[in-house]
Amino acid sequence: NEPGTMISGVHVQKLEESTIKANARFFENEADVPTEAMTMGLGDILKAGKIVLIATGANKAPALRKVLLDDEVTADVPATVLKMHRDVTIVIDEALAAEIGWKN
Repeated sequence: NEPGTMISGVHVQKLEESTIKANARFFENEADVPTEAMTMGLGDILKAGKIVLIATGANKAPALRKVLLDDEVTADVPATVLKMHRDVTIVIDEALAAEIGWKN
């Protein structure tokens, strides 16, 4: 889900420019990169019995800091809503762990 989005159900989401740019590497022409995507809403995600969040790359550090190290639940970082679920597993790679200062 894009920042600022707290829609409950499955919906079509207009993608942020940063998301479009991040996905451009998967397309031959920049004009072919989708500007919208279908996504599961946060309410539907929270209905799951178990949630697994997988995040890779140091560029995800600002969002993961908010999820792992702050107490706030905010629409600016939709993943922070996972703090309200009783069974969440978060898997991150070494680059992201190093960027947020996470130690083994």
